[in-house]
Amino acid sequence: MEHLRKISTIIFLDVEFEEIMNRIKNFDTRGIAKAKNQSFSDLFLERQLLYKKHAAITLKCKDLGLEELAAQIAQKVKTRQKNTDE
Repeated sequence: MEHLRKISTIIFLDVEFEEIMNRIKNFDTRGIAKAKNQSFSDLFLERQLLYKKHAAITLKCKDLGLEELAAQIAQKVKTRQKNTDE
């Protein structure tokens, strides 16, 4: 994660577990990087900790549509870049 932080802006899209479960129907065949016998719940908890620790930007995604979320990401990235340029 440290390498990613150096070369990019890590954005954590904070989505509740139940919502992710509704979105991902094919956990076993989707190609999600995980340990061999790791459950989706365990993977979710592991990644929550990592993203919360390393994210430069965190966005709560509950009740956001795709366009609204994209606009918020763009605004946060623009603000962050402006602040680092000063």
